Amino acid sequence: MGLPAEDLPRSGRPTSFKRKNLKRLQNAAINRIGVSQRKLGKKFGVAQSTIHYNLKKLGLKHYKRQKAPKYSENQVEQIPKMPKNEAPNVNIQHFHYRR
Repeated sequence: MGLPAEDLPRSGRPTSFKRKNLKRLQNAAINRIGVSQRKLGKKFGVAQSTIHYNLKKLGLKHYKRQKAPKYSENQVEQIPKMPKNEAPNVNIQHFHYRR
C-alpha cells in the first residue's frame, strides 16, 4: 500500500565523471586561483559542462577574478585619506570557487 521510501535502482547511462575524480576536482578548483572550467575539463578529459555540473554538485560557485588597481605614486597621493575608524568599502577577493 504506497510507494517505498527508498529510491529504486534505475538503469541508465553511467556518468562520464568517476566518483574518485570528484575529490581531485574539488581540490583543483579550490586551490588554484584563476583556473577555468575549460582548463579543468581538459585536465580531467571531460567537457566543460561536466565540470560545471560536478562543481554545482559539490556546492562550489564560480566567481570572476577581480583585479586590484595599480596606481602610480602620483595617483596614490591624490586618493583621499580615510579615517582609521572607518573601513574601506572595497572588497577584492582572489578566490574563484567557494561555498
